[in-house]
Amino acid sequence: MPACVFRIFCPRFEITGFKILFSHKQSKQRMEVTTVKKLFREYTGEFVDEATEFPSSGSPRRYFRLKSRHFCLIGVWGNSPEENGAFRYISAHFKERGLPVPEVYASSADGRAYLQEDLGDTLLFDVM
Repeated sequence: MPACVFRIFCPRFEITGFKILFSHKQSKQRMEVTTVKKLFREYTGEFVDEATEFPSSGSPRRYFRLKSRHFCLIGVWGNSPEENGAFRYISAHFKERGLPVPEVYASSADGRAYLQEDLGDTLLFDVM
């Protein structure tokens, strides 16, 4: 995106559009991690000692393994509350029928973050 587009909205900035977008992206990513950690704290009563982000694999969602002294859960951040809600519904549906899917334990009020069971390091792709 050319810098002049930003000068229309922010005439005092003499920064390229890339740098503005980059700093906004980093700020957004920190907010997402903070939201997932806060949800973990509310659900478990413990602070996150270790948060490891999984590599992206075809989904816009961000996945984190969150560990504390007594808990290890997967924290998920997705920008679409509708899509996240569909996942939680399908997951609960499969879980009720005895299928080995992660249980969803908690979700944020806005539906963008949720915590699910950590089933370990084995990926479905690796098993197939």
